[in-house]
Amino acid sequence: MRKHIGLYFCLFCFLAFYSVAVLAEEQKQNAIPAEQKPNTPPVKDRRNPFIPLVTKDGKFVNLEQNGSRKQQDIFVLEGISYDPRGVSYALIGGAVVQIGDFVEDYQVLKIEQDKIVLIKDGQTTEIIYKKGEE
Repeated sequence: MRKHIGLYFCLFCFLAFYSVAVLAEEQKQNAIPAEQKPNTPPVKDRRNPFIPLVTKDGKFVNLEQNGSRKQQDIFVLEGISYDPRGVSYALIGGAVVQIGDFVEDYQVLKIEQDKIVLIKDGQTTEIIYKKGEE
């Protein structure tokens, strides 16, 4: 029996290493590729965590991604009626809007004294009001 202890030890080590190698190969074959893993959206689809989902008025901000039109200077900010303690309004392209309203595919996120902030697809766009320019 003592003569065979070394043989048994070598056989045990061989079987242990072989089984570990077989398990590793099975896990490698069953692994989900990184691009198919659930609940891991690409970086471009992640929402900016610093953009609030609800305005001060209690309106929900729409973060749905509809279409893919490039942002251009398509809005003309004609005026702002700013009230820090109440509801502010902006005149964009002849339309009067307030926080939460939509202009094209953009939603009005914030109205300040000299600018408005719009949001689309989780990306914000500021339009600065330039007094006296027509």
